[in-house]
Amino acid sequence: MNLGNATPNWLDRIVETQNKEQPEYLDLPATDEVYDKKPSEEDLTINWQNQSAEDIEFMVNGANPGLGGVKTSIANVPMHVIEVTPVDLDGEVKAEPGQIVHADATFGIVVYCADGACVRIAIVRTREGYLSGVKLFNLGFTPGHKFD
Repeated sequence: MNLGNATPNWLDRIVETQNKEQPEYLDLPATDEVYDKKPSEEDLTINWQNQSAEDIEFMVNGANPGLGGVKTSIANVPMHVIEVTPVDLDGEVKAEPGQIVHADATFGIVVYCADGACVRIAIVRTREGYLSGVKLFNLGFTPGHKFD
């Protein structure tokens, strides 16, 4: 049935309900309200040792834009990761979770995750401002450096 044919029936039911002396309204009890808790510091911090590339990607996406990214640090430089993308590297990669396994001026930095997959860090926010993964490479973060 298309919308044009269904509309008159709906309108008749609405008018009928409104014309009753005591219309039947849906009553929702106030006790059924549910509120989400504000994320904790731990919820907004990357745990490179235990989180998969997909977990990190979902966490970063969920923390933007309202929460300003997720926290991590490298070489005592705290930062908030704003955007990551999953990466498939050719060949087997042997590294520790959180370790930079690839860095160059084209792709920026790629980090090894707990599940053996990798993510490319596209954008971070530091005290100095917003930086791309390429800028992180240009600042000296190269393969072997490890995120805390």
